[in-house]
Amino acid sequence: MSEHKHETLGEEHPRSDQLQIILLVILVAVWIIDSFVLKFYTQTQVPLLIRLGASILLAGAGVYLVQQSHKLVIEADEPRLVDWGVYSITRHPMYLGSMLFELAIAVTTLSLPALIVWAVIFFAYNQFAAYEEESLQANLGDEYRSYQRKVKRWAIF
Repeated sequence: MSEHKHETLGEEHPRSDQLQIILLVILVAVWIIDSFVLKFYTQTQVPLLIRLGASILLAGAGVYLVQQSHKLVIEADEPRLVDWGVYSITRHPMYLGSMLFELAIAVTTLSLPALIVWAVIFFAYNQFAAYEEESLQANLGDEYRSYQRKVKRWAIF
């Protein structure tokens, strides 16, 4: 069995994969405990259809971003700066897609503790992105800096 290692232009944060999984597990655990066991900080006054609709939109957008970014980068023949498609909207569509999907979980019950965990998740992803961008700047120089000026890290932030 041959092992395919995808070449990249920049260095990924050394523990980002493990931390993403840990943070997701914490988010889901906090959400379940608050939403279905303790029910202290959930906002059920907001109609279920609105919460579910928002969650479905967030999750759908998240899945789309991850799928499209994966298609553009992982399946590329050679490593190069991708600045089209979802990468013309945000510099980190995989991370943003994951965060939107995770936010969708908290929005289903508007659990305050889960939303606070999501804020921690956002902070972590922002650190992962900053780490990777330093590496991309070192490897691509002005080409990447020009891309940074044109495209925001998180599309709307």
